[in-house]
Amino acid sequence: SYREMAASGMIPLFNENDVLEKREMDKLDEGGDNDGLAAHVATRLGATNLLLLTADVDGFKVGGEVQSQVKIDDIPELAKHDFGKNNGGSGGIIPKLEAAAQAVIDGQSASDGQTGLRAFIGRATADYGAILAGEIGTEVIQ
Repeated sequence: SYREMAASGMIPLFNENDVLEKREMDKLDEGGDNDGLAAHVATRLGATNLLLLTADVDGFKVGGEVQSQVKIDDIPELAKHDFGKNNGGSGGIIPKLEAAAQAVIDGQSASDGQTGLRAFIGRATADYGAILAGEIGTEVIQ
C-alpha cells in the first residue's frame, strides 16, 4: 500500500498512462492528465506537498522570468493567454497551474484548519529541495 511504501522511505510515482491501454490513450486528443491525477492522489492521500515537474521549464514564466508565486485567483485570467506547451508534453503550463490550484483548494478543505497542501511547479532536473523551499520554481498559493 502507499502508506507502507511511504513508511519505508519509498516515494510512489503515479502515471495515468499506466492504467490505460495504448488504444485507450490513442483515443485521447492530447494524452492523459498526469498533473490532474497527481493533484487528485496528493489530496486523497493527505500529502503536504505536491511537486509538478516539467521537462524544460523552471516554473511559470512571464516575459522569460520565472514567477516565484502565482495566486489561484489569477489563473483564469492567465489561461486566456497562450504560453505554449512544454517540450514533449501535451498540456503546457496552464494545466499544471490549474491542477496545482485544485490541489491547494482540495488540500485546504481536507486539512481541517491545518496548513493544507502546498503545490509547486519546477524543472524535472532541478533540485527538488530547492523547489520545495521556494528558492526556484513556482508555488501556487491562495
